Amino acid sequence: MEKVFVNIRIAGDGIISPEELPSLVETVRERVGECGEKVVIIGGRLPVWAYGALVHLFHPTRGVGTFEPRVGKGVCVMSHTPELKVGSLIEIEEAEVVEVEYTPQHAHAQ
Repeated sequence: MEKVFVNIRIAGDGIISPEELPSLVETVRERVGECGEKVVIIGGRLPVWAYGALVHLFHPTRGVGTFEPRVGKGVCVMSHTPELKVGSLIEIEEAEVVEVEYTPQHAHAQ
């Protein structure tokens, strides 16, 4: 099963407003590209509402997990395949890593 680990960092003070969510989602979409039959693991310090939007973005994939740093693995939160169950741990060692740095609009003004 191919995997992509998408690690997102919010530049500047690390704060993003809800108004910037569409821009963040589009930035991630452009940076990650087509994931098709892959499992996507999302990581980074983000508000829960940003994680919700990103899980929705990657819904067409085989499955989505969120990175759990305390165990160093992803936790499956959505799956379209029987071999990946919600709540199961996803190894990330062999995943393709995509680093995404997003610069919020207020950071441009500083």
